Amino acid sequence: MNKLETAAGTDLARIAQLFPEFSERLRTTMQAQAVGVERYVDHIQYIADLVGSEHVAFGSDFDGVADLPAGIDDCRGFAMVLEEMRQRGFSSVEIEAISWSNFIRVFNAVCG
Repeated sequence: MNKLETAAGTDLARIAQLFPEFSERLRTTMQAQAVGVERYVDHIQYIADLVGSEHVAFGSDFDGVADLPAGIDDCRGFAMVLEEMRQRGFSSVEIEAISWSNFIRVFNAVCG
């Protein structure tokens, strides 16, 4: 049985402790490849073009990820993302949907 199989069903923090060399390598790699707001919006645009903007929503796991796009250290950074989206031609309806209403729609559908 390998480390991952042994840790199955435990919390992610426990699993991360089992693989310190991987965690450090990932952190180093991510820091070297830090992206800015423009690249972040590239991803939003790609997904919106691929499946429609009604299937895109912001996540705000500021405490759950190793690295964030440059300039997005907390929720205040989303103002730069919204401005970049406006400049790229996202409509106000699309921006509102991606910012919060898509999440609320899915949350209500799943959780009632």
